[in-house]
Amino acid sequence: MQCLSRSPFFYKILPVLWAVVLVFFMPRLWNTDVMWFAIIFFLISGFGVFYLYRKCYGAVNQVLLNDNELVVIKRGEKVNIPLSEIVDVDVTPMGKNAPLITLKLRTALPFGQTVIFISKDEALSSKGINPVAELLKNRINALRQQSS
Repeated sequence: MQCLSRSPFFYKILPVLWAVVLVFFMPRLWNTDVMWFAIIFFLISGFGVFYLYRKCYGAVNQVLLNDNELVVIKRGEKVNIPLSEIVDVDVTPMGKNAPLITLKLRTALPFGQTVIFISKDEALSSKGINPVAELLKNRINALRQQSS
C-alpha cells in the first residue's frame, strides 16, 4: 500500500490557534486611536479562520493506494473505494505546502460524495502538476481504457 496523504491535524487546528491569537490581540487593538486598523484586522482574521476551516475541516485522516482501490480512513472509519468510482481528481493549491486533492465519486460514502485530503508531496513540478494527482489520474485513465 502506498500512502498518498499526510495528517491534516495541523491544518484542522490552525483556525483554532488563529482565533485564539485574534482574541488575545483584540483588546489591545480596541484601546488604540486607530479604530479602522482594528476593524480591518478583525475582518481579515475572520475571513482567514472561515477559509481555513471550510477548506481543511473535511479532510480525511489518511488515503492509501492499494492496487485498483483507495483505502480512505476518517475518524477511525475505513472505506475501500474502487478507482473506477472516481469521477474527477482536482487539485487546490493552498500555498506550496498544502495542496488539497478533491476526489469526486459516483456514489456517496458515509462521509459524503467528495473526498478531500492533503497531498503527501509538497512540491509541485515546474509545470504546476501535483505528482499524487497525476498518479491517480493516470491509474483511473488506465482502468477506463482496460474496461472499454
